[in-house]
Amino acid sequence: MRILRVLKKGIFSTFSYEGRDTRLEYGVVFIFQCLWYFGWLRLSSAEDTSIILLLCFILPLLASAVRRINDAGYSRFVIILLVFFPYILFPFLLLPASVNTSK
Repeated sequence: MRILRVLKKGIFSTFSYEGRDTRLEYGVVFIFQCLWYFGWLRLSSAEDTSIILLLCFILPLLASAVRRINDAGYSRFVIILLVFFPYILFPFLLLPASVNTSK
């Protein structure tokens, strides 16, 4: 029964980036969101994917992640780095090697 309360709190506080989430709360929201999204993808075709459904998946996870970062004692701007860092790193992956690796 506690899992359902945790899940309800996580889903209903989608637009609340204040406060804190424990590891259990974040884990329950993450697992539930992944299960329903993968289940929906399995039952539907790729053409049915809408931006609204994608936002319904991403926004609760983002809010829960920000609250979890707050609980861990870090600034909530760390989540921005976690989201955008791969895109910042990508141009560097396209650069040629700096040393000659062939012998």
